[in-house]
Amino acid sequence: MLHNKKGFTLIELLVVLAILTAMAGLSIPFFQSFQTSSDLYTNTNSIMQTLRRAQQLAIIGKHADDWGVYFDSTNDQLTLFKGNSYSARDIEYDIQTEYGSAFSVTTDFGNEIYFTIYSGVPSIQGTVTVTSVNTVKTETISITSNSIIEIDE
Repeated sequence: MLHNKKGFTLIELLVVLAILTAMAGLSIPFFQSFQTSSDLYTNTNSIMQTLRRAQQLAIIGKHADDWGVYFDSTNDQLTLFKGNSYSARDIEYDIQTEYGSAFSVTTDFGNEIYFTIYSGVPSIQGTVTVTSVNTVKTETISITSNSIIEIDE
C-alpha cells in the first residue's frame, strides 16, 4: 500500500526561498530609484510653492512691500524674505526652508529673486534647476516675465 504524504520537501522550500530572495534583490534598485524620483519631485514642488508664495504675498501687498526668495546653496536652504533685496531685508519676516544635501539647487539668475508689490512681476526671469546628487535626474522650474511659475515637463 502506498501512503500519500502531504507537505513540502526541504529542497522545494529552499528553491522557493531562493526565488523570493532573488526577486527581492532585483526589486530594491527599482524602489530606490522610485524614492529618489519622488523626493526630487517633492523638493521641486516645495521650491515652486515658496516662489509662488512670495509672488502672492507681493500681489496682496502684505506689509506694504515686495517679497522675494533667496537661494543659499552653501546651507542647502532657501529663504522667503520681505523686501526687494535679501541684504536689506527685514529678518523678522524670514521663512527658511531646507531642501537637504541630497539635492543641488542652481539658478540662472543669481541667488535671489523678488516680486513687485501689487503686480507680482518677477524682478528677473529665469530657471531654477533641482538636481538629485545621487542620480542624474533633474527638475526645472521656469519663471517667466509674465509672472508664470511652473515646473517644465
